[in-house]
Amino acid sequence: MNLRARKSTKENIECALVLSTAHITERTSEILTSDAIDGLVAYPKGEYGFFVYVPEESSEGISDCPKDLMACIEAAKERGCEWLMLDRDAETLEALPTYDW
Repeated sequence: MNLRARKSTKENIECALVLSTAHITERTSEILTSDAIDGLVAYPKGEYGFFVYVPEESSEGISDCPKDLMACIEAAKERGCEWLMLDRDAETLEALPTYDW
């Protein structure tokens, strides 16, 4: 079943993969904060995280995207999610590396 196709006529519900910010480096967090990745739609989530749009098409159009963040985006894409939410209090995903910062 395509999760992206599950939309009601009355509601628009989008799926998000929620991951710990431990899956990105401190440098990647700084880059996201400064909005310095061309082609990436990302918003701060308060003081301790980010919302990142997961494009349906190839992620190749996102220039200068750090590999740690791209791995998280790909994990969200594999699960049919439109958004990636990075939060310091979220769980980690065993398949992805973590970073201490």
